[in-house]
Amino acid sequence: MTQIDCAKCVTGWVAPLPIAGLTAWAGLIEYGHRRLGQTVLTQGTGGVSIAAL
Repeated sequence: MTQIDCAKCVTGWVAPLPIAGLTAWAGLIEYGHRRLGQTVLTQGTGGVSIAAL
């Protein structure tokens, strides 16, 4: 696995990560009414579907 030197990271690359997490949370918990123990199928390889995992 390749390690990333965060000193060389462009701020714009990491800025969307919290938004993806909040979008996944809103979709699953707030609007989807999912509870602990339920199964959820996510589709895609983007930030929101990965954050939903």
